[in-house]
Amino acid sequence: MTTPVIDIRDISVGFTAKSGATLPVLRNIDLTVAEGESVGIVGESGSGKSTLALASMGFLKRGLRLLDGSVAFSGKDMFSLTRTELEKIRGGELALIPQNSGQSLTPTLRIGAQLIEALRLHSSVSASEHSAKAVELLGQVRLPDPKAILSRFPSGSVRGRHVGGCILRWCSWAVPVPGLGSTPAGLFCRRTDGESPAPLRQWRTSAG
Repeated sequence: MTTPVIDIRDISVGFTAKSGATLPVLRNIDLTVAEGESVGIVGESGSGKSTLALASMGFLKRGLRLLDGSVAFSGKDMFSLTRTELEKIRGGELALIPQNSGQSLTPTLRIGAQLIEALRLHSSVSASEHSAKAVELLGQVRLPDPKAILSRFPSGSVRGRHVGGCILRWCSWAVPVPGLGSTPAGLFCRRTDGESPAPLRQWRTSAG
């Protein structure tokens, strides 16, 4: 039997209130995602979707803790790994597209520097090819004039689209690793609604 890419079994996540009582945020969640499979989780704001996505990365926000269950990525227990082991997986083998992705880029660093840093840390692309690969990724996600975008800051815009948010969302899809998207509605750029998932579908086809 093939090992699932993500295998969440009966996890509960919660926090300790001032009264000393343990209050659950997630209760007895089971979720399995196979290779090449797309799974959507629907729920109201505050229902725990983002918490579940972060737990899949082996991460919980301050104050939260794993109460029960297990989270495995490709057979590895994410809450038993060391920080060094997790750093090798996050970004290189498993990626998170955050809910407010535009704010996840450093506003004082140029876009090119940040994309190249991600390639340096999480890809096998040689240093001499980093710039060319960054331009290629921007082209794959249909942003105009990729070379010019590399020299811009994330706060800029291209034809009405916020550069930071679009780049992080789209280039996360362009790298062939499993991706977790928090709040799917936020994965759409304003002027490209309806075509934003196209690079994701193309990547899934080419990556198998």
